Amino acid sequence: MGSNPTLAARRRQHADGRPHGHNGGVQVITLKPRPPVRAFAVAAGLAVLGAVALVAGDLLKWGVVGLVLGIILIVAALLLALAGVGTMARMRVTVNLDDKGFTVIGPDGERSRDWSDVLRVTQSASGKRITFHNRDMSKLQLISHSEGVEMARLRAAIIEYLDASRGYGLHQLDDDPEAS
Repeated sequence: MGSNPTLAARRRQHADGRPHGHNGGVQVITLKPRPPVRAFAVAAGLAVLGAVALVAGDLLKWGVVGLVLGIILIVAALLLALAGVGTMARMRVTVNLDDKGFTVIGPDGERSRDWSDVLRVTQSASGKRITFHNRDMSKLQLISHSEGVEMARLRAAIIEYLDASRGYGLHQLDDDPEAS
């Protein structure tokens, strides 16, 4: 889409030429996924059922059956809870931004770009996806599985760095083809 004269006109800088709003160092923004509440609720339910099976097995003289059933349910609960925690850790994405460019560190590895390689940046209508359109015609997409402060901070930081680097900002898309 090219340069945005409104954002370029609003460019503010410190006396030493640094863009206003950051100190010239690396700005780190971490996008964390929502906790898997459903998995944790199921794990809690399995743990309760396991405890009930242990107690009921002893009270009703089920013998080994109640003990084995209770242990199986409790182990399944622990495994499900650990899988939920592991998923949250793996889906975390860290974005490092500085005056030169940005680095995205996530489940797919580490990818970096200089601001000079970025032609434009768009955001989906839902606000959950930011796409960097690069000079080599490649795209780098950041998808946040939760709405919140960190995505808003990332959006603001990208606008600030693009404004300082090239004089254009983030363009809002009218439709989100991946929302369906």
